[in-house]
Amino acid sequence: MQLGAASFGELVHELISGAIIALEPTPGFARASADEIEAAIADASTAILHAWPLQRSVPPPILWHTVIEAARRTARGLAADDQVRSDTRSWTEVPFGQGGGTGEGAPWDTTITVPIEQTGLVFGGRMDRLDIRATGNGARITDYKSAKPPPRHQRIALGQGRELQRVLYAIAARALLPGVRTVVARLVYLADDPAIFELKGDELDAVVSEAAGYLSAAMTILRSGRIAPRWEQDADYDDMRLALPSDRETYLRRKASEFRAANQPLNKLWSAST
Repeated sequence: MQLGAASFGELVHELISGAIIALEPTPGFARASADEIEAAIADASTAILHAWPLQRSVPPPILWHTVIEAARRTARGLAADDQVRSDTRSWTEVPFGQGGGTGEGAPWDTTITVPIEQTGLVFGGRMDRLDIRATGNGARITDYKSAKPPPRHQRIALGQGRELQRVLYAIAARALLPGVRTVVARLVYLADDPAIFELKGDELDAVVSEAAGYLSAAMTILRSGRIAPRWEQDADYDDMRLALPSDRETYLRRKASEFRAANQPLNKLWSAST
């Protein structure tokens, strides 16, 4: 018996958040020693071991073993960072576009929603981690993944739509930090040897433009009323699957050509290798 992948991911994110919060602003994550980072992870682990059994139906022995593995991945992931400039400030679980208060300690007004040009969309969310130089001219966004990484030689842009999140974070950082000239958006995989995949400069600009184009196409499809599933693997994420015929497989095969036609503007994204 063990925690599911989603719960394990939440656990890792909570450990990362707890460790970075404990180190900011003093001594600062960028200035903290290896021993200070290790102690912060240990304290965050202890807090989870006390809190989770009261909040979730997780047997303490299973939680204890899982926290050990999650702490190991957290330590290796944080240690795998490139050398961060000592004048860099780090935030974690950074909200934006949220209702309510202004977000105490956040680097921006968290109530401001972010527009995506040409789509008519505005959005909000929460970033896993944000690093900003003291000069205000550079920012780095990190989206942590507790799963195993793809091959290191593989380029990851939108990942067939699965990795849209970090691109949206980059759009948000540019909108909310107008003084920033350089934005880096990273995926950091924590299983096995930590692997880091970055988008920056012209490559990030191109992916942001590509994402905006696909989002605009998706809005056109939604407004047309011709909304179709992508493929059978989407079944776990389809909120309307109970409304489909009981013989779902036969239905999907019969409707496959119509579905492809309805989704044609997005087929290039879904079949892309990156």
